[in-house]
Amino acid sequence: PRENGTYYPTTSEWIMANADIPAHQYEGLADLFLPEQFDAASWVSTAKKAGMKYIVITAKHHDGFSMWNTQYSPFSLAGTPFKRDILKELSQECAKQGIRFGIYYSILDWHLNADEHGVQTPNSLYPFEFNKEAPACNPATEDGCPYTRNQKLIFERLPDETKKAYRTYMSGQLTELITDYNPSILWFDAPWADNWKPEDGVCLYNYVRSIKPDIIVSSRIGVADDKGGDYTEMSDRQIPPVPPARPWETPMTMNNNWGYNALDDNWKSPQTVVEYLTDIQSKGGNFLLNVGPNAQGLIPEPSIDLLNTLGSWLTAPTLIQSYSQILNGPGNFEVVIRDGDRLCHYWRNIEFGLGWSSEPTCFGESVTSAPALIQSNLGDHANNFEVVVQQRTKQGDQLCHYWRNNDGVENLWSKEPSACFGENITSAPAFIQSNIGDHANNFEVVVQEGDKLCHY
Repeated sequence: PRENGTYYPTTSEWIMANADIPAHQYEGLADLFLPEQFDAASWVSTAKKAGMKYIVITAKHHDGFSMWNTQYSPFSLAGTPFKRDILKELSQECAKQGIRFGIYYSILDWHLNADEHGVQTPNSLYPFEFNKEAPACNPATEDGCPYTRNQKLIFERLPDETKKAYRTYMSGQLTELITDYNPSILWFDAPWADNWKPEDGVCLYNYVRSIKPDIIVSSRIGVADDKGGDYTEMSDRQIPPVPPARPWETPMTMNNNWGYNALDDNWKSPQTVVEYLTDIQSKGGNFLLNVGPNAQGLIPEPSIDLLNTLGSWLTAPTLIQSYSQILNGPGNFEVVIRDGDRLCHYWRNIEFGLGWSSEPTCFGESVTSAPALIQSNLGDHANNFEVVVQQRTKQGDQLCHYWRNNDGVENLWSKEPSACFGENITSAPAFIQSNIGDHANNFEVVVQEGDKLCHY
């Protein structure tokens, strides 16, 4: 809300532009920044339990505030009452928990441009009273929204020498971010200014790659999507009917906003998000699902609930044996489930009057998918099982094979995988065949590697 009590219900991170707040007035918000309940371990753990493989945090959005102690601007974390290094804590926790760390950086910067040229004056931005009874507008298309955005970067009014100075400023900040926090991903945004040219994007790409050659760069660096960066970033909330020819990603909100908005309770249902995920995954894309932490540094409860539901769906148990048709044990089952970064085996034995096991047998490490059962050896070898699972090893993301031997001597799952294979694995394996009879212990699985399906 502004001082006059006007609300912008579909605005959070865009409030400076949509409410036309002068830069000097907006700067005062830094004095209020005190997310004392921020807990990097909790954030990363929540993401990991939801099945996420990487995290991207906003280091600088369009408002120009730098979420780290940059030497290039006083409008940064250093100018707030909060003296901890958020990016450092998060990057270290990602490394600890085995999740890739990424950084979002906006090419657009209202703060610096406003300092030199005065506040931008967007066309036709009409404030309106928030009305919970009114139909929510569609932020993706802006259909039904009572305002229109002028998203033209003020670069288009800057002389060349000023643009050159800003590029120097941006290069300095990006050097800090790459060298101090070692991100795996640079997620650029807002390259839509008239005089941010494709050659500017190419120059910026080459610059960040000169600092870290293996860093992954999004296509929103300012070159055509089929050429810029290392993968195609779809438009906000866009799932393509036909996927691009190269790796791609869809960014999606959980409600109507990217940043936190206390008035926005238009949360997507778990079913909707699962449908988005399966649609994107089936087309070979990545799903970047957004959360907007509140002023205290906490992820909102509706976001956590949705993430937990998504994680439960992704780590659904794999049935490895049912005794309902063998021996005298109808209703006896055994399942293996991913629990954190391990696999855990549960069983139920009604024959002996026992319910589900309260203490599972857990095995494996750095597991990143639900397991695929490739064989359950019955007959003389009842209770022997073999599974293949996606796992992060020293060689990268691979498929690893585990087995359990119940031959009367021991009844243990293998502590270490018998074999790991494949490279750049990006999905859980799908079992397609187990050749028994004369070819017992021969198996076949299909898995996604990058943008391809591969058969092992």
